[in-house]
Amino acid sequence: MQLFYRTRDQQIIDLYLKHQSNKVAGQILGLAGSFAIIFGVRNLSQENKKGTGWAMIGGGFASLMTGGYLTLQGQKNLALAVTLFNQRHNKAVLGLGVAQQQAGFVYKF
Repeated sequence: MQLFYRTRDQQIIDLYLKHQSNKVAGQILGLAGSFAIIFGVRNLSQENKKGTGWAMIGGGFASLMTGGYLTLQGQKNLALAVTLFNQRHNKAVLGLGVAQQQAGFVYKF
């Protein structure tokens, strides 16, 4: 995060912010979906709440899948931000120096 903001490259910062929002929304939906599935299974054991149980299981599953999708999209955005950062701001150079009876490497970053 610090490196992204230090570059002041708005495209990289936007990708990072998309990653953050997708990650948070995905985690919230995944947690809510998990609880809905658990309570839906619990409602299946009660005779008069089977319809509610199946609805909670279905909704929980949909929420869980949506949360997983958002989490994956967040990871894709982060990977794209890192790739753009490396392409635009990676100035590492490796040099080889040879002199009389000496050799050395120089790594600038």
